[in-house]
Amino acid sequence: MTKIKKKKLLYRYYGPTDI
Repeated sequence: MTKIKKKKLLYRYYGPTDI
């Protein structure tokens, strides 16, 4: 898994946050 994929998943759950 790439960092971008993980970030995209986080954005899907939390949205545009400071992650």
